[in-house]
Amino acid sequence: MPSPQSETSPSLAMYLPDWRMPKGVQAVSTLRQGGVSSGAFGSLNLGAEVGDERSNVFENRRRLLAQLNGVAGLCFVKQVHGNQAVLLEGLSNSAFHPTEEQSLLPSALLEADAMVTSRRGLGLVIQTADCLPVFFATTDGAVVGIAHAGWRGLASGVLENTVRLMRQEARKRAASETIEASFGPAIGPERFEVGSEVRATFLGMKNNLAELFFKPGPAPGKFMANLYGLASLRLGLVEVSVAGQCRRCTVSEPESFFSYRRDGQTGRQASVIWIS
Repeated sequence: MPSPQSETSPSLAMYLPDWRMPKGVQAVSTLRQGGVSSGAFGSLNLGAEVGDERSNVFENRRRLLAQLNGVAGLCFVKQVHGNQAVLLEGLSNSAFHPTEEQSLLPSALLEADAMVTSRRGLGLVIQTADCLPVFFATTDGAVVGIAHAGWRGLASGVLENTVRLMRQEARKRAASETIEASFGPAIGPERFEVGSEVRATFLGMKNNLAELFFKPGPAPGKFMANLYGLASLRLGLVEVSVAGQCRRCTVSEPESFFSYRRDGQTGRQASVIWIS
């Protein structure tokens, strides 16, 4: 949970998932206020590859790390809208350290869209600006994960791969294989307009209930997609219960969230989960 305000790290307002997390598990999503970036990136931009000054991103990440009790380092990946999930067993050169600005370099990052760990103190970070951040934890709190779920990642199985890797890690540690999930802020169903090809991708899968999460859009061949609903559907297929929903819309709340769909060039908020 966010720690008390200090002189060197102003207290940051954060979104806390609507989820009674397992003991020892903590998770937050940042809002866009409380950082040092300006213009399109104002002010708590956590993304190092969106055009912001590196020194600003470094300070913003330092401020975030200072707020998170029990987190030794923030672990980032190079997100590519794919389905790769990786197991992290310790801090590496892909983690952000508050004294090493080299950790901002993209070349230091693993390429993946989801992370899993059973180690204490590793802050697993997903950056978003409309895509859906999904938090995961085994019910005993022994294994946690986080995924970056835009429509491409959802369609290609990023959530299922995250669950599979978590259950493998749970078996190794004789932990519970029962997993709960919760959602962070993303583009809402009233603002996520997609083409017919996106709808067709989901309708071609084994569970045609996906049709429930596409409503006719404002123009022929366009549909309004419910990213939260599609994610819940995919999680249900692998027997993961959604223990916490989110009703926030990144596009509709410019004062709180960055949104690529709304603004084009913009910053990135972060969603973080860890075992304390």
